[in-house]
Amino acid sequence: MQPRFTAPDVGLQGGSVSFLLTVTDAGGLQSTDNCVVNVSWVNEPPIANAGPDSSSSEQEVVMLDGSASEDPDDGISSYRWHQKTGTPVTLDDPTAVKPSFRAPGVKPGGESLAFQLTVSDTGGLQSTDDCVVDVAEAQTGTVEINDLETGTYVTSGRGKNKSTAFVLTDVFRAGESVVIRAYVVNATSDRPLANAAVAITVTGPETAILLIGLSDANGMVEAAWNTSPPKNRIKPGTPSGTYTATVNNVTANGYTWEGVSTISTTFTIR
Repeated sequence: MQPRFTAPDVGLQGGSVSFLLTVTDAGGLQSTDNCVVNVSWVNEPPIANAGPDSSSSEQEVVMLDGSASEDPDDGISSYRWHQKTGTPVTLDDPTAVKPSFRAPGVKPGGESLAFQLTVSDTGGLQSTDDCVVDVAEAQTGTVEINDLETGTYVTSGRGKNKSTAFVLTDVFRAGESVVIRAYVVNATSDRPLANAAVAITVTGPETAILLIGLSDANGMVEAAWNTSPPKNRIKPGTPSGTYTATVNNVTANGYTWEGVSTISTTFTIR
């Protein structure tokens, strides 16, 4: 006699659900009545993401990254960064998604700087998240690549639902862009290293030299090799076959590349 239901998700304008009740007496006679339940939109809070903890050397430019923050309904309206601990630094824009600062000079042993990101949605709800940047004394450290991968960017959806995502693949058609991603880490701490430049050589039926830089707070750096589609006999396009992308140098202020192991990955052009 008193059923329950879970109200559906609705948009910013709300919605309504109509029900029809039919009652039947012992003699089989029936009667009906309608009711409407108006469902109001309830704002869900955003989810702040200040990015992973990272490492840097003193006097390096460090970029914070809040781009992974999200809001499930009405969207993020503002970002606000502030420093919680450590030697005070100046952010170039505390309201930016990716502000940057120059790491301060530190004593032997280094220092950790903590930052907090506060994101607000259109409805005024807020969320916070923290990240830590470990600043090391300027000295020669060792940097290495812990992953090298290929892929492409794929766009799906339309209008407000349109989105672009990176998809791993090792097979491409001539004329497509081969996106090569390298992940740079501090060899000692195994933490992502920002502001590192990576040189990659592509060998195979055709050769290309790519200079990628600079790595972000996740240690990720990428470059695109734009292959050529076949047009005619004079311009046959990028040759098909198996190619190898190999890291042949990494440069970062205060670090040297370990350069011992060969970091490479293969892909195919069809």
